[in-house]
Amino acid sequence: LAQCDAPAAARIPLLYGGSVKADNAQQLLAMADIDGVLVGGASLDVAAFLPIYSAALQCVAAAEPSLVLDEPFAVLKKVA
Repeated sequence: LAQCDAPAAARIPLLYGGSVKADNAQQLLAMADIDGVLVGGASLDVAAFLPIYSAALQCVAAAEPSLVLDEPFAVLKKVA
């Protein structure tokens, strides 16, 4: 799509729907063209899902300087 219509491609979010696991979530979420991931089987297992969730929070915090990762609760909060 980006080769045919770059402005349209920039407006359309791309969610990766392949195999998302704790060991590849950080790498996938750091890719410029991936806006999010669809988590399948790992979402059914807390121990498998939490590292993916943590990777997503870290990527958001890295991309948005006004947010910081509040580690004890693993949430993002706005910095004044």
